[in-house]
Amino acid sequence: MKANEVFTPKGEPSVTYVDDHLIDKGRRLLQDLSAGPCVVSLSGPSKSGKTVFIEKILGRDNLIKVNGAGVKSPEALWLKVFSVIGTPTKIVETTEKNNTSSFAGKVEGSVPLLAKGEVSTIGTWGSTKAEATETAIDYVGLLVKELGKTEYIVFIDDFHYINEEVQ
Repeated sequence: MKANEVFTPKGEPSVTYVDDHLIDKGRRLLQDLSAGPCVVSLSGPSKSGKTVFIEKILGRDNLIKVNGAGVKSPEALWLKVFSVIGTPTKIVETTEKNNTSSFAGKVEGSVPLLAKGEVSTIGTWGSTKAEATETAIDYVGLLVKELGKTEYIVFIDDFHYINEEVQ
């Protein structure tokens, strides 16, 4: 037996994955998911086949897979999810204020028999002020909007790497 038969990253092991005792668990998972949006937690020892089980039962095409490693805040987790599905997450509102004023003036004068003159001027002046504000994002609402009517499932692999307060 070779090591790559036992542990096959991004593949399905042919030696260690035995699905006969998982058939009922697979049916139960599908049944739970068919009831509507829910959170499912799957736990077990490291390298025991949890990810392979999920991918086999649900199919890789339906999974939005993100890894819990390196997630330091709830926002970081959501940003990973939205990055995978390609949803923009930065909302910046810009407001602009314009103030403009105009002026005009004319001065005429003359000195009899010597000179006659006229001066006129016209102009505008103004200022523009722009303010940008970032709006807080309702991540759950955005997720429901993006995936609510789809068959996609958000799958957080290695969730145990996320700090407990963040979980």
